[in-house]
Amino acid sequence: MTLDSCAMSIFEMLRLEVCNTKSRLKILLDDEIVQLVHSYDPQNFGNFTEIASGGSALVYNVYWKSTSRFAIKKYKSFNKEAIINEIYLTGMVNPHQNIIQFYGVTKLK
Repeated sequence: MTLDSCAMSIFEMLRLEVCNTKSRLKILLDDEIVQLVHSYDPQNFGNFTEIASGGSALVYNVYWKSTSRFAIKKYKSFNKEAIINEIYLTGMVNPHQNIIQFYGVTKLK
């Protein structure tokens, strides 16, 4: 089994569930929590300015509660597996100083 096929099989087993508080999501691997993710209310974001676009997503500069500035990545099409994999991988490298900090998810219309 190659490293790529091993990684693919792990990503295929990841799943997302809502926690009891509804402000957090959990990523599970074999029914074990491997990551907790904060879920933000989309109504708290405003002043969207597109700053980048790619094949699968748009990136916006936004303000949260009119004070803090964040970047939001909005996917052009919904692919649940790809999104869960990206959240999981981003969370794994989150503490690295050269990686943009990942704070959580929201659902934009």
